[in-house]
Amino acid sequence: MASKGDKNSLASFNVPSGFGPLAEFGVKSDIEDLQNEIRIKIQVADYDPAEISITSRDNTIVIEGKHEEKKDDNNFQCRHFKREYVLPINVNFDQMKANRTPDGLLIITAPKTAGPAMTNKAE
Repeated sequence: MASKGDKNSLASFNVPSGFGPLAEFGVKSDIEDLQNEIRIKIQVADYDPAEISITSRDNTIVIEGKHEEKKDDNNFQCRHFKREYVLPINVNFDQMKANRTPDGLLIITAPKTAGPAMTNKAE
């Protein structure tokens, strides 16, 4: 993975991720940093619940969906998305919950602990 300072990364050229209008074709998602919890919302209406996985490692949550469908001998349909979110160190992953609304909105919540929040201050 390229870092922000990497001369080959898109961020170093001030190119936004998603390349503008092309991002509209992807899965829409949003993350909210609320007072007591982190909330991630992601539109997954085109995926069955069994086609979605949610995993966490370190302080990162990974949401992935994959749909494959063989229409006939000549037609095959495949959709795939993967979103990774780096969360603050004061998020309790053990109490993370995920719910899907009837209209296909996946809502993932994780409570914050009483520990220190992540800051950008240099001490």
